[in-house]
Amino acid sequence: MKKLLLLIICFVSLKLFAVYSPDDEWLNDVAKAPKEEKVGKLLNNLEQSGKLTVQQAISYASDALKWAEDLDNDKDLARLLNFLGNNYYSLGNYEQALNYYQKSLKVTMRLGNKSEIANLMQKIGIVLFTTNDYKKALLYFEQTLKIYQEIQYPMREAELFTSIGSIYLHWNEYEKAIENFDFARYIYQTLENLPALENLNYLKGITYYKSKQYELALQWYEKALEINRKIENRAGSAKLWNAMGQLYFEKEEMKNALDCYLKAYEINLIQGDEIELAQALNNLANVHKELGNYDEATLYLKKSLELSTRLGLFLTQMDNYKLFYELHFLQNNSKKALHYYQTYVHLRDSIFLENKNNGSIAVNLLAQNKELSLKKELFQQKKNFKHLLISASIIMVILILVVFFQRIKIKQLE
Repeated sequence: MKKLLLLIICFVSLKLFAVYSPDDEWLNDVAKAPKEEKVGKLLNNLEQSGKLTVQQAISYASDALKWAEDLDNDKDLARLLNFLGNNYYSLGNYEQALNYYQKSLKVTMRLGNKSEIANLMQKIGIVLFTTNDYKKALLYFEQTLKIYQEIQYPMREAELFTSIGSIYLHWNEYEKAIENFDFARYIYQTLENLPALENLNYLKGITYYKSKQYELALQWYEKALEINRKIENRAGSAKLWNAMGQLYFEKEEMKNALDCYLKAYEINLIQGDEIELAQALNNLANVHKELGNYDEATLYLKKSLELSTRLGLFLTQMDNYKLFYELHFLQNNSKKALHYYQTYVHLRDSIFLENKNNGSIAVNLLAQNKELSLKKELFQQKKNFKHLLISASIIMVILILVVFFQRIKIKQLE
């Protein structure tokens, strides 16, 4: 036991003095604490310190784990494992996060604390959801929901109904998604949680949009926007305007889509969110392409490609190259269209790890060209029809005027 105590003191002293200046006193608290309290003291200080990076926090906690198991303190061991899980999750290392959450859950089960058990099960569900393991995530969410209902924790119940609804939304089971979102909305209304209500209204809008019930989707987006104005959630409003833009785009109401996308773009610009800005520019380019404003579309597309390339946003880059191909094809520039299409396909295949040969690219290009030719023809037909209507209207006005003046002349002769 003396060796263990010496190891703890050496670990704390060496690690902490290496990082902090002498005026930091919390390392002394850890060194002086009774052996059974050292892990708890270390965790308290790690959680409260704002000077550590995530990697440093993981390093301290990992070293502490080597001797924490010998202290026979399940409560602090569970906390330490949970702490490691949280930090790995924040780094996007979901495999390690899941590993530590599961270990923490195993220890917490021995303690029998239902609230902590539910908390860890919910975290495991979130990791599984994030890694697209929806079936397992649903099992964890449903089991966790039962515990929270048993111990009466409404806020967490609402969170879980939202998560379960999101899984059903992903599976295109829209009725089940709406049902769970409504359960969550009822609880959030009771709790008067406006930010959560805004998000639920948005999710209901997304659900109706995906099920092609556009009018209902628009109603829920507008309800979300109404709350958004009350709580002044500028970042959230950009998301909502973008969603409404997508809806109008799908309905082929391009002017309305353009208005919504412009509002989202302006908010992203003010917020300085370059990731969202890259997508907003792509959306604007797409609308202008559909409106036949090819110069405007090209301008927005160049900006989007520049941003997405610099930020490493491969999916947005891929969309940009595809749009460049469509623009050049529609303008009968087949050489540039082919170049951008090949770039798009190679990037797409590198992202999704597909092996395509030049023959398949040619087949895909032929199919894309055929589709775009139809779009081009349809656009031209709409344009011609519009001109025809204008011409017909002018002719009608002229005929009415001719008839009107003829009647005046006849009356004058009488």
